Amino acid sequence: MRRSKVLLDFIKLSVGEKIAFFRNVIILMTNNLLFPKPDVTLEVLTPMVDKLENDYAASRSGSHAMVMVMRQAEQVADNAFRKLAMYVDRTADGDPAIILKSGFNISKQPEPANRDSFIVEAGENPTEIVLTRKAQPGAKSYVWQYRSGALPGTDQSWVFAGFSTQTRFVVKGLESGSKYWFRVAAITINGTGPWSEPVMKMVL
Repeated sequence: MRRSKVLLDFIKLSVGEKIAFFRNVIILMTNNLLFPKPDVTLEVLTPMVDKLENDYAASRSGSHAMVMVMRQAEQVADNAFRKLAMYVDRTADGDPAIILKSGFNISKQPEPANRDSFIVEAGENPTEIVLTRKAQPGAKSYVWQYRSGALPGTDQSWVFAGFSTQTRFVVKGLESGSKYWFRVAAITINGTGPWSEPVMKMVL
C-alpha cells in the first residue's frame, strides 16, 4: 500500500471554508497525545483564525481596503497551517489513521473500480448531505449510516440515518464545520448486504 501523505488542499478552499477547516483541525489536535509538540502551537493558531474570521466578516462590506486586510490574514493563516500540516505529515510517518485524527486530509490510495457506486455530495441546503448509490439488482431497500470525526473501527460507532426504497437519500441536521463518514448497504430477501466503503465529507 502506498504511504499516505497530508494534503495541502485547504489552500484552494474559499475563506469561509478555510475558517471552518482550520477550526476543525484545532479542535481535533487540542490535547491530542498523537501531536504533543506541533511546530506552530494551537495557542498561536486560534487567535490567527479569529482574526481571519473577523477580517472576513468586515470584508463583506465590499471595502477594497478591508478585502486587502483579509487577504493578508488569509496568507498568514495559510502559511501557519502549511507548517502544521508538515508537522503532522512528519509525525504520522505515512499512517492514514493518524493523519485523519489531526483533521487534515490524506492523499488518496488507489480506489476500487466500483468506488463511484457510492457518491457523497453537499446538499442544496446547509448542513445537508446527499447520498447516492447505484441500484443493486434484487434490492428492496437501502439502509444509510453516518458518523462524525475520524474513521471508526467498530459498527457500534455508526449512527442510523434512515431507510429508503430509492438509491438517493438526504441526511439533514448535520453540524456545520464537522467531518462525517457515510456508508450504505442494500437489503434483499436474504437480509442486509455488506456495507459500502466509508466516504468522508466535511459539512460546510
